[in-house]
Amino acid sequence: MSDTDNVHSRRIAIGVICKAIGLKGFCGVKPFGSTLEKLSVPVDVYIGSSEHETTLVTLQEIDIRSKGPACRFSGIESMEQAEALRDYTVYIASDLLPDLGKEEYYHFDLIGLKVQDDSGKDLGVITSVHNFPTVDSVEVDRGASHETLMLPLTADVVISIDPSTGYLTVRRSVIDELI
Repeated sequence: MSDTDNVHSRRIAIGVICKAIGLKGFCGVKPFGSTLEKLSVPVDVYIGSSEHETTLVTLQEIDIRSKGPACRFSGIESMEQAEALRDYTVYIASDLLPDLGKEEYYHFDLIGLKVQDDSGKDLGVITSVHNFPTVDSVEVDRGASHETLMLPLTADVVISIDPSTGYLTVRRSVIDELI
């Protein structure tokens, strides 16, 4: 799969297609966060094996079900066509992402932030964000020590997140327990 659209646009992964649902081309999608369910359809998305190997399609319908969202994409009209999309990632252009509320951030906004404790001591840089079933967590590269630190994004750990200054500040008392 490939597209000839603006290949320089930033694409953000919002879910992965995990199965075909029913006979009419619906796809079960495992969402990354809540972006998928906040979209207003129809909306153009990209589907592919990587951010750079995609096809532009229209997300026609999102049905939020108990086992996760079921999505219908333009041109996908059968179970066989939906099954062929298994394991492909769904991306959206970053400028089409829904606005977030106060103190809400997209995962990609956090990657690259420096982490410091409440005394100002640098702890490292966020390299990835994990969407675990119970809590989102950030993975922090500790630099020269070649260690990583997993920090849950909870109120008892995180004091503030400020992408404008490039810092996520955490409570030292919690860090002492984790290290």
